[in-house]
Amino acid sequence: MPLQIDIASRRVSLDPRDPFFYGDPYRAYREIQAVTPVFFWEQYGFWCFARHADVSALLRDRRFGRQILHVASRRELGWDEPGAHLKPFFDLERHSLLELEPPEHSRLRNLVNRAFVSRQVERLAPRIAALTNDLIDGFKSRGSAQWIPQFANSTTRILLLGFSKSESLRGVVPDWHGDSGMRVLRGFERSQFAERQGSEKPRREGSLKPMSISRGSNFATIVFEPIGGSAPKYTGQSVINPLAAICAGQMMLDFLGETAAAQAIETAVVKVTREKIKSLAAGKMGYTTSQVGDLVASAL
Repeated sequence: MPLQIDIASRRVSLDPRDPFFYGDPYRAYREIQAVTPVFFWEQYGFWCFARHADVSALLRDRRFGRQILHVASRRELGWDEPGAHLKPFFDLERHSLLELEPPEHSRLRNLVNRAFVSRQVERLAPRIAALTNDLIDGFKSRGSAQWIPQFANSTTRILLLGFSKSESLRGVVPDWHGDSGMRVLRGFERSQFAERQGSEKPRREGSLKPMSISRGSNFATIVFEPIGGSAPKYTGQSVINPLAAICAGQMMLDFLGETAAAQAIETAVVKVTREKIKSLAAGKMGYTTSQVGDLVASAL
């Protein structure tokens, strides 16, 4: 039985990798919510809340938060100490506003606010303009350009470098120019994938753009998926743009080190987008979903 509910103990057994579930998760959610809206999901190992009122109350209750190690040790929680290979990631995340609670969150927020005043941004304008012009001038000599790696990433790095030199953020924002945070994160992700790819038990999953990786002391899966709603009103009409799903696959190949294949897919997607489809919007592409996929395959 894919879904098993023990109402007395409020425990649910449901494998999230079972087609019964991921083919239509809302069917299972409705059944669970009807009989035990607060339940322990055995496969994940944590409690879940299926009613809006309960979730809203938890989010507003100051007894709960994003941190716990300031009130209990890893030993008390039964958590293993993080491995040495995780240190670069946690060093990078240490000052993340998304992970902190007051008063530390308030202190860092004030520092960030001072660094992002208009005069600080204005000081970066000449450097950004010069960098932009140099990068664009280089496109012509190469005869082609990859927008994300050759332009967007470079301008982002100089912005982060500028803010890392801000007096108010010194020591808080890393010098990304000398020690790329993306390189640290990519190495961290790959180490987790290599270490846990044989795991059978799913754990917490968070999202990182089109890729989800587990977080905390237990890591099991890395999932590449297109970001966006499910758009049920388009079910069966073959009008959805498949390029996000195709590009998610391209990112997976790049992550796994298959750079040539990843580059080929990216080039094919750019070619199809530029030369073939009329619009990226659902129902306005000029082709069906499968036809757009065929166009990309033909351009490889």
